[in-house]
Amino acid sequence: MNRGGLTYKDGSNRLTIDRLTGFKKARDERITNEVEQIIETGEVITYRYIPSELEYDDGITSLNVIEIAYNQGNIQTLLKEHQKRYMIQLMIILLVTAIMAYLIARWFAKPLYYAYHDSLTGLKNRTALEEDLQVCLESYPNRTAVLLLDLDNFKLVNDYFGHDEGDQVLRSTGRRIRRIIHEAGSVFRLGGDEFVIVLSNVSEQEAIPILDRLITRLQRKIPLPLEEEQENLMITASIGIVISGENDDVTSILKKADIALYESKQQGKNQYQFYHDYRNDHLSSL
Repeated sequence: MNRGGLTYKDGSNRLTIDRLTGFKKARDERITNEVEQIIETGEVITYRYIPSELEYDDGITSLNVIEIAYNQGNIQTLLKEHQKRYMIQLMIILLVTAIMAYLIARWFAKPLYYAYHDSLTGLKNRTALEEDLQVCLESYPNRTAVLLLDLDNFKLVNDYFGHDEGDQVLRSTGRRIRRIIHEAGSVFRLGGDEFVIVLSNVSEQEAIPILDRLITRLQRKIPLPLEEEQENLMITASIGIVISGENDDVTSILKKADIALYESKQQGKNQYQFYHDYRNDHLSSL
């Protein structure tokens, strides 16, 4: 549309009044403007009028007005298609991101897990014990109980049945201890057939029922091969227990538990001994 080539008048059949007004405004004021019009189908058409001057034409036709018609129905359809495509792409990106985050978390979490857990039983290890016990001693300096537990006759399991069966016994023992202790304390495996149980905020009298349950429920009979003289191998537990004192730290309280365990073994196994029962006899060893 240009001023020289086509002449528009009000009421012309070429353009509606609104479109003609938009054209004149773009032509006379040299600004871009838009006009909306509803056609017979009910669709909304947007007309944009853009003034444009031709550098190579210095006559009356140098000023042109460009009319661009936007079919809103088609635009909305395109927008919906793009939106659908965008949502699908977004879901794929989120899914891939979640999978990558999970794999990275597993990659980093696994070595971190084994830094604080025993790979055989899944129980916490010595590193975790030292950290957790330190916190417990600070919170309950006179009411932290440390139980050092050792399986009696465990070496014979390996001798008779091999290390695979021995590993099964250790895993089973770990599960049993956790069921017995439940939420009363924390269970750790030091290595071999030694386990540590830490009970927080308990007295000697409160610890005794737990000790009795451990001694009773950890007993088991393992049938031996027919060629052996005895029919069953009896697996039991010996436990040394110490209640923390005001000046105890991680090292000292574990030493005392070890002394109590030694005494339990000396007294005939399948029992528990408190450290204070013979403290004076072993002070020099500390």
